[in-house]
Amino acid sequence: MSDTVVTDGRAERSGPADRPAPPGFRWIGPMSALRALMEEQGLDGGAIIAKAGIAPGALEQPEDFIAVTVLGNLLARCSEVASCPHLGVALGARASLASFGIVGSLMRRCDTLGDAIGALEDHLQVLDRGTLLHLETADDAVVLSCLQYGPAGRGGGIITESLLATIVSAFRELCGRDWAPSEVHLARRVPDDGAALRSFFRAPIRFNQELTALVFPARDLGLRVSSADPERRRAVEKAVGELEAISRADLVDQLKRSLRKRLATGRCSCDDASRRFSVHRRTLNRYLKAAGTGFRTVLDELRFEVARQLVSDTELPLAQISAALNFSEPAAFTRAFERWSGGVSPQKWRHLDRGDDSIRSKMRERPRGAPDHRAYAHA
Repeated sequence: MSDTVVTDGRAERSGPADRPAPPGFRWIGPMSALRALMEEQGLDGGAIIAKAGIAPGALEQPEDFIAVTVLGNLLARCSEVASCPHLGVALGARASLASFGIVGSLMRRCDTLGDAIGALEDHLQVLDRGTLLHLETADDAVVLSCLQYGPAGRGGGIITESLLATIVSAFRELCGRDWAPSEVHLARRVPDDGAALRSFFRAPIRFNQELTALVFPARDLGLRVSSADPERRRAVEKAVGELEAISRADLVDQLKRSLRKRLATGRCSCDDASRRFSVHRRTLNRYLKAAGTGFRTVLDELRFEVARQLVSDTELPLAQISAALNFSEPAAFTRAFERWSGGVSPQKWRHLDRGDDSIRSKMRERPRGAPDHRAYAHA
């Protein structure tokens, strides 16, 4: 297994064979097909990747790590130059269980699809420290959401769509090629041509949603996995657990993941977080201070990341985005967004090009108390 970490285009040795993804990184997985996909569009994929500052060959090993912001900005650029708004799904359509590495091996040995989903939801953090899964069951339907909880550059939406499509490819490997969701929700504008998306998902697609998610019948959780193997499953679970133990002390990452799942419910107070982590509020604040941050900073950074993606990628009314982030009123959301972005209103942000340098320069000069999003400033 290769063990390269791609940061700002440089390859460094230290990867999933020894430890899980570091904070802010994710496994390359299906992104290893990016160059070939670009070349199929008649483009020089190697040159596009190199122009993004990524070393030659750095994306060719699916098991390696890459900084999420680097990947997000690269995917946004590739989508633009290839005029391919369905790039994330095109990458996920080429994926398989093997694209999930050791977690895919665990899924393959589970008894049912529900067990496999549980394994992926519980252990995705071994591979991905920027995205998480959240499974909810309502009546007879299941909603499996892909949630970005860290900075992801301009292509965060493409990353989550790729993950969603990779999950569908994995489910079809587990349950048969005919498996399809009941609905697909995408947090993005309606494309000019959605034929490629409909062809892959084989289900109705709802655009301009708050979340990127699959909806399917709850009975599908009981579908049997033909490759189930209890003994091998226990062995892989042990290996995955050893990898997770290495990163378990990262409280900031755990807090971000916990808050992301609860963002729209209002259960995002420091007291509530303290109860979930079974520590006193002062203890939690002391841990966060030692990590160079604070509870309000973590929450504001998370809210800004979600707000930025919804404002940029969808046509959702700002009042709906405000409610999704649990603001008391749209005006409060607008004030907070301007504070976070260094003075850019959500209305103006939506109408500016997502790569506009004026936004980046404003963020370099962010006011005191605003979250630090230098990842975008240096994208």
